[in-house]
Amino acid sequence: MCSFIRGWLIFHRFGAKKRKKSANVPRSRQTLCSCNSFEILTVDKESDNDPDFASDDVSKPDTSASENSDVEELTVVTNEELANLLPSKTAPFPGARKTGKKTTTTGAKPKRKRMEKEMECTPVTGAPSAPTAETSTGSTTVNDPIPESVTLEPSSSGIPAKKSSEKHNPIYHFYENVPNNAEGKPGQDGDKHYRCYHGSRKIFTITKAMCTSLNGLIGHLKTTFPLHYRLYKVLKARNGPPTMEELLFAANKKTMDASVAATYLQSLEHASNNLVKAFEKQSNNAAQKAMGKWDQSKFENLLVDWLAGNDQPFEEVERPEFTALLEYTHC
Repeated sequence: MCSFIRGWLIFHRFGAKKRKKSANVPRSRQTLCSCNSFEILTVDKESDNDPDFASDDVSKPDTSASENSDVEELTVVTNEELANLLPSKTAPFPGARKTGKKTTTTGAKPKRKRMEKEMECTPVTGAPSAPTAETSTGSTTVNDPIPESVTLEPSSSGIPAKKSSEKHNPIYHFYENVPNNAEGKPGQDGDKHYRCYHGSRKIFTITKAMCTSLNGLIGHLKTTFPLHYRLYKVLKARNGPPTMEELLFAANKKTMDASVAATYLQSLEHASNNLVKAFEKQSNNAAQKAMGKWDQSKFENLLVDWLAGNDQPFEEVERPEFTALLEYTHC
């Protein structure tokens, strides 16, 4: 056993010395010959430093970096120059003002909200000044003071309401609008209640389903107050507005008895008859002016020319229809 251990130690010591010697020996560069791939050639290290094969890059040193470093100079900007340059970068160019072009952004807030925000951010040091209205023309903005006497009222739609051009039914002159129905209740949404000025002052309700039908109001006036119903018919047939006296009669502020009603209605009928006669006379005068004065002889000559020109038989003049035509024209 001891001999085995001793032999193993000697073997390892000898192997370590051999490896150390082989490590100290420099290895030579070997290249293969072109003629024989199995032949090994030895190349010396000094052959790499042959001056005949030196490149241009090695022989000529690069001086561009040194030249650039000498030419370039460091530019230092002082704080004063930097402060003078800042306003020119932030201020708008003069040409942009003259063009008058406006830039729009998708997230732009309304003008009123922007003004309110600026007023909140700006501290108030004195008395409040008069409000101004901004009116822009092109690129210039002018602030015109608004008089204190002018009051601006908001409008829901922004468009002034147009006056209704529909003809007002004269039946409403005989009734007044009330908030409650006959039972003293407002009723459903859309119901309208009217109370008659005459008699027991009966209340009528026009519901939304009735589509503003006035048959109930007209029927009550026709059956209960015939004189006022005749006045209603006169007012409805007239194109103009009612007179003050007619409004007093309709609102029961002036009593209409039998004698007053007869006189008043007679005057109305007389005026209407005179108006009808005036229209008839005007239409007759217009027809006569269009046709001219009647000339019987001219009519007969034209009739004879028509008979001869169209080769009408002589029996045509003896027919009873033709005779009746001539007799009517002679009248």
